[in-house]
This record gives sequence, structure tokens and C-alpha cells, in this order.
Amino acid sequence: MNHILYHFYRVLLPVKKEALSAIITHENGLN
Repeated sequence: MNHILYHFYRVLLPVKKEALSAIITHENGLN
């Protein structure tokens, strides 16, 4: 179970960071 959780974090954290970066870029583009 922990292995699955670890895998989720490994996959989702970079995706989340990239999504956040994209949102920030989008916000800056609007301003």
C-alpha cells in the first residue's frame, strides 16, 4: 500500500508543480 502511495506522489507532485507553473504563467499573461 505504501508503495502505491509513494508512486502516486512521485507521479502527481511533478504534474502538480507543472500545473501550478502553467496557472502562474497564465495569470501573468492576463495581467
